[in-house]
Amino acid sequence: MILAACMPIWDTGRRRKAINDLGRVYADMGYREKAQSDYHAALQISQEQGDAQGIGVAFNNLGFVYTAMGQGKQAQDYYEQALVIFRDLGDKTGEAATLNNLGRVYEDLGQREQAQEYFQQALGIFREEGDRRGEAWSLNNLGKACRKLGEYEEALGYLQQALDIRREIDRKGEGRTFRNMGTVYEVMGQADTALDYYRQALAIAQEVEDQEGQGKTMRNLGKLYLDMQRYETALAFLILARNILHAIDSTYYQESLRGIETLRQTIGDDRFAPLLASVEPRGQHITEQALAEKAVAY
Repeated sequence: MILAACMPIWDTGRRRKAINDLGRVYADMGYREKAQSDYHAALQISQEQGDAQGIGVAFNNLGFVYTAMGQGKQAQDYYEQALVIFRDLGDKTGEAATLNNLGRVYEDLGQREQAQEYFQQALGIFREEGDRRGEAWSLNNLGKACRKLGEYEEALGYLQQALDIRREIDRKGEGRTFRNMGTVYEVMGQADTALDYYRQALAIAQEVEDQEGQGKTMRNLGKLYLDMQRYETALAFLILARNILHAIDSTYYQESLRGIETLRQTIGDDRFAPLLASVEPRGQHITEQALAEKAVAY
């Protein structure tokens, strides 16, 4: 990579930033162990230089990677260290970002009220700072938290606010919010509406080459078609989700496997084996047909 080639001749500040940037690229691509290595290198440089801001950024980035790797307790430790530093520095944006990240950790740990509190704090700061991207991020997180608490109307309200902002400034985020809205409608029993949102989410994820977004949306579509007893279509989406999420070493890969296993248990081995043999070579065609059945624009 160009960044890697340039780093040896840069000063330590620029080198630290370049390593952090490389880490983010690797994290977005799903190469989390490489991202972890880069963030540790950036942390070491910042510590050697006494750069508190750089240390806080590195702690936050490491928390992000450990969250993605499913290591919530380790992520929490890094985020809490980052939060102390950003507050000491008066870095409001860093504080709000870390609060959002901590909220996600608490949500994954099942402490949803605590997560909601962190998201609300982050939202308030981002609004004070006029940071619309951060505001949408917090609103999206609040929507997911409310959904998990069974507060579906509140969830849709937060997600719609996030969607309104993201439509203007964040195409990738727009797709992810569509997926989250689809999930709310799914748990509310509105399958057709959920399908429409998932289709839009998938189209955007493919457009912006958001691989994890594609995999997660296909996983959701597979689970929804399973509930609709459309087993061939469900299996096709779940297989494609499995392949994508495995390729990027996503922690959500296991969820796609669980979806396939649920389908197997639902229809039994006698039906599953021939279905699998039939679907695997035709998965792309089956999913394309399903996606073309109905398209509703919002």
